[in-house]
Amino acid sequence: IGTMKQAMQWIDRYWWVVSLGAAMVVFAVVLLLSIGQSVWFDEGYSLVLAKSDMPELLSLTAVDAHPPLYYVLLRGWGLLFGFEEFTLRMLSAVFAALTAGLGLLLMRRLFGLHAALVAAPVIILAPFMLRYGYELRMYSLVALIGVAATYALVVAQQTKKLWLWALYAVLVALGMYTLYM
Repeated sequence: IGTMKQAMQWIDRYWWVVSLGAAMVVFAVVLLLSIGQSVWFDEGYSLVLAKSDMPELLSLTAVDAHPPLYYVLLRGWGLLFGFEEFTLRMLSAVFAALTAGLGLLLMRRLFGLHAALVAAPVIILAPFMLRYGYELRMYSLVALIGVAATYALVVAQQTKKLWLWALYAVLVALGMYTLYM
């Protein structure tokens, strides 16, 4: 029993390590799932926008159903790392991984260590996150922004720090520039 208590104390103290590990697992699983996946119509449109110059990208998103933030980020990622399909899918995988890691930090903050440990496998293996975590679409970015905004809101309410309220407002605005729904 003493060893179990020590293990739980270590996990509680170094929860960020658990969150980082979860993020790494999600990143790896998402990339493995992406191997061999073909690009479908909406992803193809994301590719077209990402390869466009900035004025054309903004012009095309002005008449699109989705706002421009994800496409701008995808374009920047492509300029840095290349426009190969797998490389571009890595951006969504990064967002999915960060969502899982931050989600575990949020779970612990809201509900405690035991609830976060129970939720960890559910968060890490969430089917929709794993599925949309490799798509060339904005879904994993929206999830990340939503979890980050919720975390900022919770901490702002608990600490009453003004800068956290401002961060929350910025994250909500970024969410609106990513997905309208």
